[in-house]
Amino acid sequence: QEVGTTSTDDLGRASYANGVFTVHGVGANMDEGGSDGFHSVHAAVVGDVVVEAHLKGFDAVTDEARAGLVVRAAIDEGSAGWALVVDRRGDVRFKTRSRLDGSFPITGQAAGVGKDVWLRIVRRGDDATGYYAVDGVTWMSLGTGTIRVTTDDVFVGLGVTSGDGPAVATVESVTVAPAP
Repeated sequence: QEVGTTSTDDLGRASYANGVFTVHGVGANMDEGGSDGFHSVHAAVVGDVVVEAHLKGFDAVTDEARAGLVVRAAIDEGSAGWALVVDRRGDVRFKTRSRLDGSFPITGQAAGVGKDVWLRIVRRGDDATGYYAVDGVTWMSLGTGTIRVTTDDVFVGLGVTSGDGPAVATVESVTVAPAP
């Protein structure tokens, strides 16, 4: 599903086969302030949750392109939430948007991690922590961000934004489970 403003000429799309998602991104923004524009594969969940995925590859041509996990209070444009994203250089950022249409400041980041990386967001109430692992075993925290969530329902999933060019993410081992 498209979230926010995206080009009608190049709609994002996603496919799933043999345990692997292939997500083609659209739009110019999924982790900056104000308007969103990205393709999302998501599900509604209730309560505290752990969402985890192995970003197996990410091909993009612009610096604005991102791929990763999103946990949002709503699927609407500008919704409060968290984003754990990888850019085309392989930098990983965990960002928190604490209010509708607000800024999306960096909670934590790691440069040069790579585009073959495991991502995890653990949401407990109004708090979420972003993690990454290069081997799927040794997790590194990028910090915890807080938003005001007015219900137990949140939307969790994959997001890809392309900037002004094509962007494709290959994602496997996606899990969504109750947080311990």
